[in-house]
Amino acid sequence: MVGRLTKTLALVLLSASALLLFTRSLNAVIFLSTGDPEYNTTAPTGALTNSGWDLQGEWGIFLGTPIASNYFITARHVAGTDTNAFVLNGKSYRPLTAFHHRHADLTLWKIDGSFTNFAQLYDGTNELHQPLVVFGRGLRRGEELRVDGELRGWHWSFLDGRLRWGENQVHAITTRRGEPITNSTQVQLLRAIFRTNAGPSEAHLAVGDSGGGVFIQQNGTWKLAGINFSVDGKYNTNSAGLGFDAALFDERGLYKSRGTNWIFQSGAEIQPGGFYATRISAYRDWIDRVIQFGNPFGEVIVETTPSLDQPFTPSQNAEVNLETQTILFPTSYTHEFIRLRSLAPIAINSITNTASGIAFQFEEN
Repeated sequence: MVGRLTKTLALVLLSASALLLFTRSLNAVIFLSTGDPEYNTTAPTGALTNSGWDLQGEWGIFLGTPIASNYFITARHVAGTDTNAFVLNGKSYRPLTAFHHRHADLTLWKIDGSFTNFAQLYDGTNELHQPLVVFGRGLRRGEELRVDGELRGWHWSFLDGRLRWGENQVHAITTRRGEPITNSTQVQLLRAIFRTNAGPSEAHLAVGDSGGGVFIQQNGTWKLAGINFSVDGKYNTNSAGLGFDAALFDERGLYKSRGTNWIFQSGAEIQPGGFYATRISAYRDWIDRVIQFGNPFGEVIVETTPSLDQPFTPSQNAEVNLETQTILFPTSYTHEFIRLRSLAPIAINSITNTASGIAFQFEEN
């Protein structure tokens, strides 16, 4: 008998093709104060020293961040293969194996070799209202966008691939729809809004910034708290057509995409657009298991018993392959109850008779 398994023991930008219900994929850091393409293209200094600049590696046209001696993390939607190179501070590293989170937009890549430096992970749950530093490379700020003569923000311009940093603040912790988190199964994101009352490095994101790191200071150390995921949009001047992308500090007077619908934005108060980063702290268990064990399960222990009146004992015959996520039982003429134990919730998704026995395919639940 086989059923769903439970565990026994108890971590900004998107590709141009990715489209969510309420958000758009990302490319570049866009500033409220200036459209100067040279702005914030060198490492931040002063209070922002060591806030992540030297830990941003090039992953194709996107970014990734080393988080262990032989692992870096990036956004899942930016893809990439083991034929690509991860380039950090001018040195190339060959990726070996990718581990994709089943629900969140995160991928961990194991590399051949080792990093001399890597980011610490934010290990608190108090990100709300914390100041942040964000990194990206991509689109510049484009032409002004005005509604009835009043400036609302800027259109996106072209991609130049330069690394830039900006500042912001965690405004909310939300789902992919920009709604509050109500249960532990929802994907958790950090949301930052484009504020008019912030400093000169106040930043929004655009296409090309995906995979970039969001850093928050904890006990005097800048730690990785998020991976760039998406932005608000698209926008439109009416309720028809394809719309356009923009970095807006006030969405009022425009239509905003929600799935296949256009919703008019109105109200008495400023309604800033924002960007989203996958929340590292919500996925620390998964990240830690991959780094420690080289897989998201930790270990899978197979136990059997001929009767539920008798205790389960470790199977001496089952062959567990964590790389292919299969368990093979040799052909047997006895009936047995089977139980699996793992550090992560897992579920059986197929059972197949083979020449060698019965094969179970499992996956992270």
